[in-house]
Amino acid sequence: FDIRSITWADYDNDGDLDIGNARTSDVILNWVENFIGSPFRIHGQAFLDNDGSGSYTTNDAAPPFLPILTTPVASMSLTTMNGNYTIHADTGAYSVFPVLPSGLWGSGPVAQSVQLTNNTPESFGNDFAITSLVDTVIVVPTLVMAEAPCGDTTTLWVSIANQGTLAAQGSIYLLLDSQLVLVSSDPPPASISGDTLTWPYDSLNCFGIRTITLLIQLPGVGQIGDTLRTIVSLTCEDSLGMVFDTDVGELTRVHSCAYDPNDKQVVPTGQGL
Repeated sequence: FDIRSITWADYDNDGDLDIGNARTSDVILNWVENFIGSPFRIHGQAFLDNDGSGSYTTNDAAPPFLPILTTPVASMSLTTMNGNYTIHADTGAYSVFPVLPSGLWGSGPVAQSVQLTNNTPESFGNDFAITSLVDTVIVVPTLVMAEAPCGDTTTLWVSIANQGTLAAQGSIYLLLDSQLVLVSSDPPPASISGDTLTWPYDSLNCFGIRTITLLIQLPGVGQIGDTLRTIVSLTCEDSLGMVFDTDVGELTRVHSCAYDPNDKQVVPTGQGL
């Protein structure tokens, strides 16, 4: 159903604003309770169980930004950089579970059972040991470029994400379109050969992301309509530096940008001023 309108009001009279919506197919108002500030909370940690102990140790890593949900639905939580999470809820019985990124992963336990009451408003230690079901390296590159006026500088972000279950290492290669001019890069490339920039990467852990930020000068007004094509490729290498996998990402866009609206030209040019 389509949502006709969204409103904010204290629908349950508990002192905070909830979100409501009306649908075009009927006049029923649906609302989602706001649990932020509630004294009833569920706490825990998700961790990559590298040593197979089933409990967190210093050898384990943390999966950041992993969604943790409940049934029935309360609030959704994302794990922190340390894997910790807090879910704001209400009194009642809940099943708490992580949303794993793919079938490459498993969780022990699959879900935690939690009971929140007025006498026990908070529940701690609802941890999840995340384990890999398949050993694999999957590193995916992406390119994102911001908009800017013709001939001005803009930002190009080159990111790689480890979507596999093993740590990865290798090299990143960026082939800029010939009409794009590199102004600066953070971090700077290890080497530049023609239009190709190269960065090595190592110790990219599971769920890890690395981002390179480049300042790029765009073409001018005369190149409006031209196709700009930038390609990023990466290699995955073993401990001996042998390449065993590659992946490629591409950003293709037609050059279109703002310029002086008072610059008016006609064909044929005519006579006079």
